[in-house]
Amino acid sequence: MRCGAIAGILGLGGCIEANPVYLDPTETGGETGGTDVTTDTGDASTTHGPSPTTSTTGDTMSMPPGDCGDGEVNPGEECDDGNDEPADECTNACELPVCGDHIIQADEACDDGNSDDNDACLNSCALAVCGDGELQLGFESCDDGNADDTDDCVGQCKLAKCGDTFIHLGVEDCDDGNADNTDDCLNSCALPACGDGVLYAKMEECDDGNIVDDDNCRNDCTIPLASYNIFITSQDYTGDLGGLAGADAKCQALAMAAQLPGTYFAWLGGPLAPADRMFHAPTPYLRTDGALVAKDWADLTDGMLSAPIDKDEQGANKMPPPGNCGNAAPVYSNVSGNGTITDAKTSCSDWTMNVGTAYAGQFGMAALQNGGLWTKSCIIDCDTAAPIYCLQQ
Repeated sequence: MRCGAIAGILGLGGCIEANPVYLDPTETGGETGGTDVTTDTGDASTTHGPSPTTSTTGDTMSMPPGDCGDGEVNPGEECDDGNDEPADECTNACELPVCGDHIIQADEACDDGNSDDNDACLNSCALAVCGDGELQLGFESCDDGNADDTDDCVGQCKLAKCGDTFIHLGVEDCDDGNADNTDDCLNSCALPACGDGVLYAKMEECDDGNIVDDDNCRNDCTIPLASYNIFITSQDYTGDLGGLAGADAKCQALAMAAQLPGTYFAWLGGPLAPADRMFHAPTPYLRTDGALVAKDWADLTDGMLSAPIDKDEQGANKMPPPGNCGNAAPVYSNVSGNGTITDAKTSCSDWTMNVGTAYAGQFGMAALQNGGLWTKSCIIDCDTAAPIYCLQQ
């Protein structure tokens, strides 16, 4: 003890008694408790045993080097708090705590003492979590450090894929996360569309995935009807029908007035042909009185009909309109027997004018004598009053 050494020098009895290794300098030899010591009194000295642990020379006393944990910051130490707590502001190695020293301090969530930033403890001594921007091997597929679930890395740090319920922008149209391929989102994460080969229960009757319109599933994904109506209009018109759209509207209005189901188009050529814009029915075309006109589209466009189209939308006999078209009343058409346009210049300017000329078919039984006369027989003036044919789609 520092007190014992000083008391020995000063000769104070109280401190001498408290220091068991102190010897009175007036003693000249002998052993005390088996301990060898060296005392120095002026010019005389006596050596007993090995080198001393504490020595004094005159008024100066030297101390041994301090130990880590003695509470004194000695050379080579960054700190020394004199305790055995490693997780405070000074470690048991008398070093200041730092992240990576393998000691978990109060401001650290972890400290694994390594430089691996892909394990459970980051180099910042924070626990690895999804969204920290560091890939935790074995637990995360990705970690982009953001909360955007529409990019390549989504919630729970997984790579985006179809079926994860997140819409991957630029890649997916939808993602409902289920295996139902008939709902609003296909299993391919694409929106349902007619022609994709998958039946969309809400909107489609069928979907065969092809562009063949005369098979058992139409190109609009409806099942063909058992039969389709065809009639001649009860009203007569001049060549200005309001274009194809106007002519279609006239057919539709007459069909609705007669309580006929479905959609109806006018059998007219220009600028589009019936072959291009009409449904090619795989089932029969019937007059409104139930008589068979053609077995299907192919039969309708082969030039010959099974019965004349002489019944109007109500199923009544059409009165022959005035005019002469090969000894029969005319019917506006500009359509050849195969459903194509006869002549682009003979359509009353695409059915918008009462001047010029148009091709017409023959009305009635006479049309059955020669192929295609029901639709292409003669040319008439556009100010002629004549009916048109209407076909259900």
